[in-house]
Amino acid sequence: MPNTTAADTGYRKPPEPSYELSGVDIPATTYASLDGLECLGTYKVTAYCSCPKCCGIWSDRHPSRIGTGYVQKTASGTIPRPSHTIAADTSVLPFGTEVIMDGQIYTVEDTGNGVRGKHIDLYMDDHEAALAWGVQRIELYREAT
Repeated sequence: MPNTTAADTGYRKPPEPSYELSGVDIPATTYASLDGLECLGTYKVTAYCSCPKCCGIWSDRHPSRIGTGYVQKTASGTIPRPSHTIAADTSVLPFGTEVIMDGQIYTVEDTGNGVRGKHIDLYMDDHEAALAWGVQRIELYREAT
């Protein structure tokens, strides 16, 4: 199936994503079609990383945290992972909600000062990648119940 654009269908199938956990490469679950999915609407999608510019004092790289053994965690208590963790307005998407964006499942594990309403923030490994993402408007889905 060729890649389509949001202008064509509101859905874009990315290359097969994966993330590394404890040195083991684990393929992420992906969806190749919209069958069995419920559209949540178009969301503003931004990105963040764990640097002090994105997370302020909560960053494990903040000067006040260096050498303290501090482990950065999300608002829900998990350690953020790229291709998995998103921040959301928990009055719209509660902690633990799984959403599908570009064929991949993401889990709401964090919140953010500027994340309100139909806005999610993707966790990424580095600041440059988060900046390069910019601001996008993307259809979000979840498994139909």
